[in-house]
Formats: sequence, C-alpha cells, structure tokens
Amino acid sequence: MTNPEFQPAVRTLLLLYESRPDLRAAFPEAGGQDFKRLIEWACRVAREETADPSAVTLRPFLTRFERLIHDGDMQYSGAGIVTTAGLVCEAYHDWYYSQEIWKTTKFLNVLAYKSVTDLWNYQEILTELKPSLILELGTYCGGSALYFAETLKLVSPHFRVLTVDIDHSVVAERVRRHDCIELLESDTTNPNVATRFKELRQTYPGKAFCIVDSDHHREHVIAELMLLRDVTEPGDYVVVEDGNINGHPVLPDWGPGPYEALQEYLERYPDDYISDVVHEKKFGFTFAPKGFLIRRDSHTEPPPGPTTFAWNRRLEAQREQRTDTERVLSQATSQAAHYKNLLEEQRQQTKHAENRLTEAVSQAAHYKNLLDEQRQLRAEAEDRLRGHHDSK
Repeated sequence: MTNPEFQPAVRTLLLLYESRPDLRAAFPEAGGQDFKRLIEWACRVAREETADPSAVTLRPFLTRFERLIHDGDMQYSGAGIVTTAGLVCEAYHDWYYSQEIWKTTKFLNVLAYKSVTDLWNYQEILTELKPSLILELGTYCGGSALYFAETLKLVSPHFRVLTVDIDHSVVAERVRRHDCIELLESDTTNPNVATRFKELRQTYPGKAFCIVDSDHHREHVIAELMLLRDVTEPGDYVVVEDGNINGHPVLPDWGPGPYEALQEYLERYPDDYISDVVHEKKFGFTFAPKGFLIRRDSHTEPPPGPTTFAWNRRLEAQREQRTDTERVLSQATSQAAHYKNLLEEQRQQTKHAENRLTEAVSQAAHYKNLLDEQRQLRAEAEDRLRGHHDSK
C-alpha cells in the first residue's frame, strides 16, 4: 500500500542526500538497506540533537520521519513512494477514529470512550500484572472504570479503582453504586489526587495500573505525568492515551497533545519507564502510541547527556520567553497606568469645564433677569411719559 502523505518528506530527504557527499558515503544503500538508517539520521537532526545545518530543512517533516521509524517494516521504491505494512493499520485507524465508533463503545451499557483493541489489551495487562490499585485520570461516563473493576474481580480479589475527573455529573448510576470504584471529583493534576492515591496504597498494597485520559493538551498531560512520577513504584504500569491525535495519525490540527507530552517528559527523564512495545504493537494500531509504559526504579535526576542538554536549552528558551512576556506585561501595565492618569486628568478637566459652564449658565440667567427688569422699567417709564404728554 502506498501513502502520498510521506512523499514530500522522503523527496526532501533524498534531494538532500544527493546534494551531500558525506551522506552518500555514510548511507551508500539509501535506496535499499540503508534507508531506515537514513530516516533515523533525519530524525536526530530534525530534533536538534546535532548541529547539522540541514536541521531547518528537515524539521517540518519530523513527525512523518518518526512515524516511518515507528511503523518499522518499511521499504523504499525508486519512484519515491514509501511502502509500510503499518500504513494499512494506519488507514484502518483513521477510518475507525473518523467514524467515531469509539464514541459508541459501551461496557455493560455504559459508554467507554476507548478502542476495543485497547480494552482487550488492558485486560491482558491486568491479568498479567494483577494490580491492587487502579488510578484512572479521566472518568466521563465511567464505562472504562466499570470495565477495569469487573475485570479485576476475576484476577485480583483485593483491589480498588480510583477514577478522577473534574466533573462527575454524567457518571452512570451503576458505576456510582459499584463497591470497588471510588469517584474523586477534582482536577487530575491537583495534589489531593496524589494524597488519596497514597492513602489507598496503604490499604491496597501491590502493583498499580494508571491510565491518563483527561485533558489532552501537552501541558496538562506533562503535569499528570509529573504527579505519577511521585506516586508510582517500580513495576507499576502507566498508559498515556490519545497520543494518536495531532497527526499520529488523527486530528492533525489538534496541536501538541499527549504524544508530544511523552516526548518532552521522556527527554527529561529517559530512565523512568520501559516501553512495552509488545502490547503497543500487538493489534496493529492503538489510541496510545508510545504510551504503554512500565515504571523503572529511577527517581534520580538523569546524568548530563544530549537529551538533558536539549531539555536545558528548551527550559532556557522558555525562561527567556517568560522574561520577554513579563517585560511586555510590565510595559503594558505601565502604559495602562499612564493612560489611566491621562483619563483621570481629562475627567478633572471635563468636570472643571462643566463647573465653569454651570457658572456661565447661572450668570447668563442672572443677566437675563437684569435685562428683563430693565425692559420692564423702561416700559413703565415710557408709559408714564406717554401719560404726561396726554395730560397736556
């Protein structure tokens, strides 16, 4: 199967390849067995892990290069078309998502916004892991919480499901009544979530299974991952859902989401998790690409290295951006204060003008009264004079 989506990226890379003798020497079989190595090189350059001048050219195609690597089984034809077995799955993934089948998926008549293949994967993981505690960040109607609880009844007799959402108004009644499910209405990044999870862990010791599926914006997901970093233990399982949005491969215009959050987090803490590729790739597609993770024993800061330096550069850039923002905000505040003073001066001037106008109106009325009096006196004088003339 062919996919024209990848052609601009591959064409750009091959034009670059033909123009650079060093690349031709490093990847002599770019049209065959070295093609994957060439794509991997393009990913490294596009991520700014090297000082290669081609980074600007390759960076717009980073997502597509990464997807080619992620699909794994790829070939290149001389016509410039990439063929991958994974593109068949991607086409099905795109159809499945766009038809919104996942929005009609129910467990025991309760909506569960999940891919059915992911749900099957989860029951396999739960059966293998036998966790005592599940933390679900994002509840909605509660179908997945119910699914987890009913599955664990069969494999782990002493357990608890803690499901967290900022609004539980639409949670199904049978979920509310379930004796193994606890609803916590809260922002999923609130420290009280970590506090309650730790409390439950005292009562339900053993492995934990955590699933991230609430607000899908990058910053929020990073905050959730940082919360999990403080409460998870070696051997715990973490799933980060909805990494398929923002073009992986659905909803390309979404913006940075869970996939990008995982990239950023794992750059900073590369030793926190082991990627469970076996479950991730088992059914050909998942709503949680790169999101099947097993916690390692690593709460320490990573040693300096390329990813750490890249992270530090990003942090420094963010600090500079924040400084610029604060400076602009300060200038705007100063200007606002200046304009407020000008406005106050104008109000005072307007009030002074109104007072003078009132005085002028009062004086005009006074002069009008005097003029009326003078007219009255003149009229009386003329009447007397006329009467005097008549008497003669």
